[in-house]
Amino acid sequence: MPNANRNAKIHAASADAYAGLLRRKGDQKFRTVNLVDVFREALRKADEFIPSEAGAILLDDPATKQFDPRSREVNLSAVRLVVAACFGRGARELAGRSFAAAGSLAGRSYLGRHTLAADDVADGLVFDPELDAGAGGSPHGFLSTPLLVKGVAIGAIQLVNREGAAGYSQRDREILEILADYIAINVQTALDAKTLEEISKRDYLTQLYNDWWFTLELQGLVRGEQPFSLIFFDLDNFKEVNDTWGHLVGAETLIAIGRRVRDVLPAGSFAARFGGDEFEVALPGVPLAEAASVGEALRRAVERDLHREIDGRNVLEDLTCSVGVAHFDPERDPRDYRELMQRADAAMYEAKRLGKNRVVAEDRDPAVSTARPVAGVAGASPD
Repeated sequence: MPNANRNAKIHAASADAYAGLLRRKGDQKFRTVNLVDVFREALRKADEFIPSEAGAILLDDPATKQFDPRSREVNLSAVRLVVAACFGRGARELAGRSFAAAGSLAGRSYLGRHTLAADDVADGLVFDPELDAGAGGSPHGFLSTPLLVKGVAIGAIQLVNREGAAGYSQRDREILEILADYIAINVQTALDAKTLEEISKRDYLTQLYNDWWFTLELQGLVRGEQPFSLIFFDLDNFKEVNDTWGHLVGAETLIAIGRRVRDVLPAGSFAARFGGDEFEVALPGVPLAEAASVGEALRRAVERDLHREIDGRNVLEDLTCSVGVAHFDPERDPRDYRELMQRADAAMYEAKRLGKNRVVAEDRDPAVSTARPVAGVAGASPD
């Protein structure tokens, strides 16, 4: 019978750690799951039905999985497991810590994808020497079973030192495997929700963000205290590509643009397809001159790097873009994202008026907002 009077103190990793541990793919379903609550409840049930001195739920760190494109297999030799939640002596210090899967008892259960029980672990490592020392005590009994999502191991749940018994029984193994299934189902559900949330933010062609999500983020930026820059750019001659070569080539072109934008953007910035052949980029903390340089890199990428060959010619050779750049200063500008968008849009149209294929950054008089070209960033061969 379970011990209903037990009330183990469960410690969990930080929210940032959980965000990293969920960098993996899920199905496109939707249901919100709080994994911290799931893990705490699972460990409480484990300690209730299988009273133990310590227990932990471990998740692998996706960043440590090495994919081999030639064999199309994942190399797990360097995988690290993260203590997502735990209870017992030293649990507060263990939560959120990571250790190499190879060589530890916990890792052997995860890597082998099978339940592992050991009545004598005097010569085995539950985690690694440092973490084992931090947990305190001397392990003499161990039970671990992997967490499997669609047959793929993503972690493990383990218990250490069965109370009231020399070791863990077959019944203990079965109970822990049931709890592992419960955890895995909820992890998959959380991944499904995360996947759908990410899909809802993305433009289906370019895989940049969509205008809806970008606008929400832009509203947050203008409410903050950090200056930032905004880029608008529009493709020149894109209509001719669609009209001459068809919308399939046009769609392929937009997909290629999305890749080029992602390659050019500095860390911390984000971009969206505004609609049709217009794009927008937010650059938090980036001054106007530096943003204009990013705009020039985007212009060059469109002018030089796009290639789609039909009948021996590059049908995108005349495709360029016009770029407008504006800057938000929280000390002088209105907290109005629309006003900022209008300024970036006006700079872009100034680039169009001046002959296309160039970058124009606003140069505002303190009293009047105007846009003038920034020297050195206009395209050499305007249309």
